[in-house]
Amino acid sequence: MKNKTIVKTAASVLLISSLNTHAAPPEIGNLVDNCVKDSNGEYPEYIAPACETTDAFLEAFNAADEQALSETLNYPHVRISGGNVHVWQKPEDYASDQDKNSLRAIGWKESRWDYRNVTQAGMDGDTGEMKYHVSLSFTRYDEEGNNIPGQTFDSFYIVTKQDGHWGVAARSSMAGSIQGRSGF
Repeated sequence: MKNKTIVKTAASVLLISSLNTHAAPPEIGNLVDNCVKDSNGEYPEYIAPACETTDAFLEAFNAADEQALSETLNYPHVRISGGNVHVWQKPEDYASDQDKNSLRAIGWKESRWDYRNVTQAGMDGDTGEMKYHVSLSFTRYDEEGNNIPGQTFDSFYIVTKQDGHWGVAARSSMAGSIQGRSGF
């Protein structure tokens, strides 16, 4: 009798879990930050380009320097968010579409990485160049350094090297788009 109860309970658990196909496992979104500098201030060599490129991106983003931000990207640049796919063909197009006023309206001062996890690194086809896939999370902060409620988002960046330039070629973000074709 006890064994039948265990089997029935196990079968019930399996049935219920198979019906709950939309629930994410708890480990999703809790990735380890492997963009951590060593005691010499260096990133691990095998992922350094991905870490340094995303550093440059966030630094330019926080400086609200749209031209510098556009130069941290590779083109065409793709961003998937808010149910839309935006494509910018050149830096000046990207820079002209950005306006941080909508972010400032929610009290934004800066964004910080919660983690960056380089999940894949390898040669990009027959180009002879490396490409990196980076799962990451960022949080938006106000003037006092407090995180803004509801402003932590998971994202996925693809970092590539084009014509000798490391840049973010594509991004997919759970942040949506605060304003039109903005890249944030």
